[in-house]
Amino acid sequence: MEWHYALTAGDVLWGHGTGLDGFFEGDEQVVLCGLALRGAVADQLERIGSRRAFRGAARLSLLDAAGVPVGRYALTGFSPVAARMTPGRPGLVDLTVRAGRVVEPGAAAVWELVRTGRLDRPGLWRAYGRRAWLSVALNRRVHGPAGPLDGRDLVDVDAVYCALGEAVNGPGGYYGWNLDAVADCLRGGFGAVPPFTLEWRDADVARARVPEFAAVVSVLREGGVDVHLR
Repeated sequence: MEWHYALTAGDVLWGHGTGLDGFFEGDEQVVLCGLALRGAVADQLERIGSRRAFRGAARLSLLDAAGVPVGRYALTGFSPVAARMTPGRPGLVDLTVRAGRVVEPGAAAVWELVRTGRLDRPGLWRAYGRRAWLSVALNRRVHGPAGPLDGRDLVDVDAVYCALGEAVNGPGGYYGWNLDAVADCLRGGFGAVPPFTLEWRDADVARARVPEFAAVVSVLREGGVDVHLR
């Protein structure tokens, strides 16, 4: 069985599942498909619709093809509302839940790139929605090898943040998706910590097209990054 996610609620691992329906589309109710509930957690199904039903915080960890966690989403107001046996999958359950989360349209395609191990080189963000890419990078928080910032094609500020994350933390890396978030990253916990040097190649592209260019450079420099504009 190839598991695509693991569900933890109330600090207890509920189980692993094979698919998600409506999760990345922002639907109010999400179906956790093919969920194999662990042991005593299965009694949660009997509590659905009662005052004893679980309500609280939960976490959904996304898994790669080998079952290794590659990212996660915090779920607020998590509450099961319905369950049925997964068609053609004895022992598995399709669990419908309410779950608040921050997702961006198009993130599912980026996660599939991660899950299958194909996010393995710089520049792949260009083929995907910028916000979707950044939302996945935020929930992965990988710390890979640093390199120069490739300034080609940086015609909007979200493209700048995609390239910045990649330059600092490798392909699919994250280093902020707005000015405040970049400032947070500079304080630590998101890969490189200043002082360090960032070589921004083809900087004239963003300088000419991105109104926030000067502000991004200023935040980086004030945070202790030696930014070299080439």
